Formats: sequence, C-alpha cells, structure tokens
Amino acid sequence: MIYSIAALGQLSGLSTHTIRKWEQRYGALSPLRSSGNTRSYADEQLKRLLNLVSLTERGLPISKACTLSEKEIDNYLEPETGSADDRSSFEYYLSRLIVAGLNYQEYAIHRLFDECIAAWGVAQTYQQVMYPLLVRLGMMWQRDRLCPAHEHFLSAIIRQKIIAATEDLSPVKEAGPGWLLFLPEDEDHEIGLLFANYLLRLHQQKVIYLGAKVPLDNVKDILHSLKISHLLFFMTRKRPGSDAKNYLRAVASVAGDTSICTAGNQKLLAGVPAGHAFSLLRTLADLEEKINKSRYDC
Repeated sequence: MIYSIAALGQLSGLSTHTIRKWEQRYGALSPLRSSGNTRSYADEQLKRLLNLVSLTERGLPISKACTLSEKEIDNYLEPETGSADDRSSFEYYLSRLIVAGLNYQEYAIHRLFDECIAAWGVAQTYQQVMYPLLVRLGMMWQRDRLCPAHEHFLSAIIRQKIIAATEDLSPVKEAGPGWLLFLPEDEDHEIGLLFANYLLRLHQQKVIYLGAKVPLDNVKDILHSLKISHLLFFMTRKRPGSDAKNYLRAVASVAGDTSICTAGNQKLLAGVPAGHAFSLLRTLADLEEKINKSRYDC
C-alpha cells in the first residue's frame, strides 16, 4: 500500500514535523515523490519508521538508529536483547504490535501482549496499549489507507486475551442485584464491553453478559424477571443523532429504576436524556468510580 505522511504519523504516533525532520536530517526514510513533489511511502517505509520508533523508545538516538541496516535493526529488536526497563514504554509496544499486525505475526503479537500484561496488568494494558492500537488501525482503514483485515486480525487476538483473563478470575457469588451488559442490535464492536465485563468481575460484581446485537426487547425481558442494578452498553457506530437520541429514550423507557451507564461515541451520546439515572462514561476512571459507588450502594 501507499501512505501519506499524515498516515505515517497516525500509525507511528509521531508528528509529521518529526517525520520530516528524521527524514531530512538522518535519512530515516526514502519517500516516493509525485510530479507535484508530494511525499508518499510504501509498506517497507512504514515498517522501517515503526522500527525506528521502537529503537528510540529503547534509548537509541535516532541518529544512531538510522545508520543500522535492516538486519541490525531486527537483531536489536529481538526479545532476548535489552533489559526489561528498556522495553517499558507503551509506545514501544504499540510500534512493535503494528509491525507484527501488518505482517500477520500471531506468535509475536501474543508474546508482546503477554509481556505488557505481565508488566502492567490487564487493565493498564487495555488502556495504554490495546485500545490505542485499535484506534490507530481503525482510523486508518476507515480512511481507506489500511486493509481492515489488519484490524480484524488484531481485534481477534485482543478478544482472546481479555476473555482468557476473565476466565482466570475467581467466580462471583450469585447473590444480590448485578450488572446487565449488552450492545444495541446494530452494534458489534464488542471489545470495550468485554473489557468492562472483565473489570466488573475483577471487582466481584455479578454480571449478566449478553454480548453484541441484542434486541431491546431481550433487555426488557431480563429486567422484568431479575433484579438488575445497572445497565451498561456501548454505542460506537456512526448514525444520525436523532436515531441515537431515540434509542437512548427507548432504553430509559424500559429501564425503570435501573441505573443506566453508557459509553462510546461522545458526540452521539451528547443526547443522553435528562431526568433519568444515566451515567455517561468517558474514561476508564469513570467506570471504576461507578463500580466503587455501586458496591457501597448495594
């Protein structure tokens, strides 16, 4: 594929100014040039840039990194080289994961995620590595600059990691009101909901997990038959603002006294209805605060 300098910045986390500086001062990249002198970059240049980012995150000056051959770069980035402290940067892991994802290197991706989880735990790995990784890749393929298969490939592995971590948690006693987690009928991006399920269970909260594409009538049936303290759902898909508001009102109409928590596309969720126990969760800290408060309320 061919990438613009803006696309390289999106995937590498660097500003376009920094990319140009590295290119002009140190010969970091060799862009293609259009007849109008516009820069563009092939796959190998993107991978080289991501490798250079990884090297600088490990403390190597960019001036030195740019003198290394591709073989020397690969050797330097082997997992056996360097100390744990050298590889403690979130940006290092993001760059390595994108390179591995572009090459469909499943073993390398699992190893990198396992290192992150061992160092920081599941919650911080999700917040600082998994979620930013999906944001970068998702924004790129939505602009037709990256094959969506790369995002699907990495998303599948992230799902596996979150589900495995959830299965490792101690079972929650089936007592008292709990949380009902679902995605609306037209939503299927489940990773955020899976992570919320993990976090709730980590805090010993009872959870009924319905998953993606759930008709609201199903939610209504459960609310009529069980005592549920909180609903939690995500809305991320682009849709008219009026449709989002209508759906939020419909949820409120079936929720009764149940507290409603929602997260996702902030613009869509700006229309959260007034006069009901709606909580808009903008950050992971918001969810953790809600969990802690619910433990005292029960």
